[in-house]
Amino acid sequence: MTLQAYRLALKLYPGRNQYLDSYRGIIVLLMVGYHLCFDSIYFGYSWFEGANRNMNEHWGWLSLRAFIVGSFIFISALSVSYLPQRSKQASFFQHYKHVLILGLSAVFISLTSYWIFPKSWIDFGVLHFFFFTRLLLPWLRPLGSRYQWILAALIVALSFLQSSYFDAIPLRWIGLTTHKPITEDYVPLIPWLSVYLIGLALAPMLKKSACFSNPINSNTLSPLSIALLWLGQHSLFIYLVHQPLLWAIFNAIQTLR
Repeated sequence: MTLQAYRLALKLYPGRNQYLDSYRGIIVLLMVGYHLCFDSIYFGYSWFEGANRNMNEHWGWLSLRAFIVGSFIFISALSVSYLPQRSKQASFFQHYKHVLILGLSAVFISLTSYWIFPKSWIDFGVLHFFFFTRLLLPWLRPLGSRYQWILAALIVALSFLQSSYFDAIPLRWIGLTTHKPITEDYVPLIPWLSVYLIGLALAPMLKKSACFSNPINSNTLSPLSIALLWLGQHSLFIYLVHQPLLWAIFNAIQTLR
């Protein structure tokens, strides 16, 4: 496909903000790179400095993961302000299509992680978090910036509370656990919902800023910019397929050695 065809394809996403898509594309690259490092360590390759470090314990890896997860959540909250308003005549599927897709994707992640990592499968990861926030959105969005800030501060304060009552799977999705559970991905409501609320609170102001209100001229985009936009616009698909693909590649390399 030519660059001109890509530029035309980018115009097929009405209602999306291309700046947010570009930023999301950068975070997608960081995510894939993070998982590439994770898989390299898992399969025993030591071609980079961090290969002998536990990614679930070292502050550098934990900080990078928190930045990636927090960025996805923040961008998702900002993107909500660009969602088109559905008419009252819209069908149930039109109203809840994205919610259903997120729910099915979360189930897929749980099932596949249980198959690969039965002792550390994902019961409430980032997709489960996004599914839950979309369910909460009809109540969170109308609150307005002032109450969204207040609720975010309250959730941050609650994050300092811990109880072993929340350590088991039925309740650990809330986030008041006494220790990080053994799971491949864990994004509980507390404290991450505060990041989502901050994004909702800032969205009206950022939407009026020149950076977000002026559309990108697709005719002047470079190949790199087009690639970032494409990654940002297909982040869910990439999230679902990149790890199985990396896993298959590493398994193939191990088999050929």
